[in-house]
Amino acid sequence: MRIMVIGSIPSHVPGINQEVLPQHELLFDAAKNLGRAISKAGHRIIIGSTSPRTVDAYIINGATDFCRQHPEKSVHIEIHRPQGEPETIPQDIPNLHLLPHTHHADPSSPHKWIVAHARAAEEADIIITMAGATSTRLVGHLAMDKGKPIIPIPCFGGTSEDLFEFFRYRYGKIKVDDKPVDALLGSWRNGTDEQVVKIAEILFKKHQTQSSHTYFISYSWKDCVSADHIETLLRREHRPILRDEADIQAGEPISNRVHALIEVCDTFIALWSSQYSQSQWCTAELEYAAKLLHTKKIKRVILLNLDNHPLSLLQANQLSEPATTRRDRELAILKMTRDEVS
Repeated sequence: MRIMVIGSIPSHVPGINQEVLPQHELLFDAAKNLGRAISKAGHRIIIGSTSPRTVDAYIINGATDFCRQHPEKSVHIEIHRPQGEPETIPQDIPNLHLLPHTHHADPSSPHKWIVAHARAAEEADIIITMAGATSTRLVGHLAMDKGKPIIPIPCFGGTSEDLFEFFRYRYGKIKVDDKPVDALLGSWRNGTDEQVVKIAEILFKKHQTQSSHTYFISYSWKDCVSADHIETLLRREHRPILRDEADIQAGEPISNRVHALIEVCDTFIALWSSQYSQSQWCTAELEYAAKLLHTKKIKRVILLNLDNHPLSLLQANQLSEPATTRRDRELAILKMTRDEVS
């Protein structure tokens, strides 16, 4: 799941270097804990600004802390920023996978971040807002207009407090651990970060059941660049994507979370390669999908062969397409979306 987090100190005005006050530390500590919780749950983080007046910077701090404390885990951060903005995220963390996106902007405009924020919101599966000012409000209303799930955190003030009324109206009847979600967000306390992630997962699953043909991408971590390309092609076709962002280690069983993602997809895509075939957990995902296909619980299993690696008898029984070049992958996705099973 791709989670965008946006927010800042209340009444933030970009470019004037507002003073960061002691009362803002609670907001920043909460953002850091949320970044850690999202990383722990294996979801991708989408952020923009790295200004110390925004929550983005502290979401990053939490994610990078998690990376350093758990070198066996992988974390994905997608960064959307306007042209000319520097990238200040640490580059020396082996298990931190950065996906930068640069968007056109007029450097002289006080609103140069608007396009980057809008594109980031478009790419996200769910949006979390914390405090914030004009940009946070715009992204929140954009999400509402698109029917995209949004979780405003009201307790730090700012425009998120206003957006929360919309959230309460739309999602107030949903419960987590037998408690209404709006009650869980009433104040920030120990464990709220993990509750917010759990709420995001519930809202995403609820939203997913209302969406069109859904794809799960199964791949080896070493083929992550190809997986990013496949995901981009599918999103251009406006298809919902499910993808396990965590790097499962050798000998570690597939989690119930991954099983649940595979079970709700329509098409399971395996990025077949020499690396995939040697991965115990990749092949276990493929075998699980094949069982679901046999019982008609999912509609298709398709192998995209990244390096012409030979298929075994089990894999040869599945649909397969060549995908060694970018053009091959583009044609495969066009064919795949055209031939969707209703």
